[in-house]
Amino acid sequence: MLLGRILSWVILLMALLAGSAELSVRADTGNYQMLSFGNLWTDVHPGTFASIKIWVEREEFLGTPWLWDPLLITIFNLPAWPALLIIGAFLQLFFRNRKL
Repeated sequence: MLLGRILSWVILLMALLAGSAELSVRADTGNYQMLSFGNLWTDVHPGTFASIKIWVEREEFLGTPWLWDPLLITIFNLPAWPALLIIGAFLQLFFRNRKL
């Protein structure tokens, strides 16, 4: 439970940092440029993004290439800060203290 709450706070902090990165680019250039979840992932660790694509499209992951193109590509094209905010909020809700 504690590890899940810590992970959710880290993801929420990443959402805050991604949002502030978008705002700083807006302040520097004067126009808004969205930072997508997939671009953030490839900037942070490009090797894992490519290996996840290969893993999902091959037979090891039940041979589901349809899962990559319509579903995961849609998620990866979302803006980074709302996607991370939703994931972090869900984890906060899932790993909350439940006292009866």
